[in-house]
Amino acid sequence: MKGKRLPGVVLLLLVLALLEGCAARPSKSSSPPAPARPPAEKTTFADRSIRTEESTPDLGRKIVSTVDLSVVVRDVDSAEDDVEKLAESLGGYIASASISRSDGYKRGSVTLRVPADRLDEAVGKLKEMAVRVDRYSMNTKDVTSQYTDLQARLTNLEATERELRAMLQEVRQKPNAKAEDILSVYRELADIRGKIDQVKGQIQMLDKMVTLSTINLELTPVTEVAPAGAWHPGETVRRAVHALVNAMIWFANAFIWLVLYILPVLLIVGAFFGAIVYLVRRFLWRRKPEAGS
Repeated sequence: MKGKRLPGVVLLLLVLALLEGCAARPSKSSSPPAPARPPAEKTTFADRSIRTEESTPDLGRKIVSTVDLSVVVRDVDSAEDDVEKLAESLGGYIASASISRSDGYKRGSVTLRVPADRLDEAVGKLKEMAVRVDRYSMNTKDVTSQYTDLQARLTNLEATERELRAMLQEVRQKPNAKAEDILSVYRELADIRGKIDQVKGQIQMLDKMVTLSTINLELTPVTEVAPAGAWHPGETVRRAVHALVNAMIWFANAFIWLVLYILPVLLIVGAFFGAIVYLVRRFLWRRKPEAGS
């Protein structure tokens, strides 16, 4: 009995081992390793950042600043010299300057060009030089769009110039090239070159206006604008003497006109009318004896 059961047990063990092997194989084949994902996210982020940087517009603005300033100073001549020194110390210059005289007073008008980044400093120092500030105004103008349009126009003109130069070279290399064709392309090229120079000049002018701000300064002497209610005897004497001199000049001019112009005219007119009256009276005197006879 034991001899018969032993082979059956062994056979049963072999069948169980085969079943376990078959069950293990499908489990291995049914779960293959997942393929590794490519680093798409990093590449996309980098490309996105590059595109963002390239598409980001330049936020720098082109601003033209102009300041109008009217101040009262003690002496116009010395103030003008100080203003010129100030402009040179700030890296600017005097664009124009003039001094006029009215009613015995000097008035100055100065136009300064100073670096835009030092405009506030220049205005502050000009106010420190003055006895009083009568007027201050600042005007800013954004010329960014105008500047951008000029840059775009310049780019197009330069591209057209390159095409025309290439065309001119091709026309010259043709064996049957005509002088008229060459001259026609050359005239177009010269016209484009003139427009390029004109646009470049406008761009340079805008660059200069943006880089250097303008200050229109008016200088008025302090004696002309004395505060109301204050008593200045010296100024009163000076004004009285000035009025007396003007009155004497007026009387002197009037006397000269009276002697050299009015009296001679009156004498001539009086002599003319006197002669007429004499002739009329004489005529009437002669007619009386004839009427009596």
